Amino acid sequence: MAGKGLKGDRFFGKSARDEGQVTFFSIEVFEVFLATLDLKDTTLEGLRRNIVIAGVPLKDLMDVEFEIDGGRFAGSGPAAPCSWMACAYGPGADKILRGRGGMRARVLVGGTIKRGPGLLHSPHPLDPSASAQPVREMKLP
Repeated sequence: MAGKGLKGDRFFGKSARDEGQVTFFSIEVFEVFLATLDLKDTTLEGLRRNIVIAGVPLKDLMDVEFEIDGGRFAGSGPAAPCSWMACAYGPGADKILRGRGGMRARVLVGGTIKRGPGLLHSPHPLDPSASAQPVREMKLP
């Protein structure tokens, strides 16, 4: 829903989350994550990301408007991994995802996104080979 996020999500309609009403995550990054931690039979649910996409470099959607199956979004910033991921997946999990934890986005036009393949429209060409690259380089303190 425009301005609110995904119906049923724990942050739906929370004003503090305006810049990140939806979090996108790359399946290619998840594959690197699993391989690096040598995890088997692990699901995406523990990452708490809303929409998982394949073949799309999220860094190219940062600060632009794009559309998926009629829903319109604006990439607003990187989704930093939480330290609790180390508890859920093992030591170092949060560090592996630093810079690749996903992308936060605002919902501009609501719609229905279904599980399975969808069609993404971007204002510029996307390079699928860059899908596992960091969304934005994170600066360490």
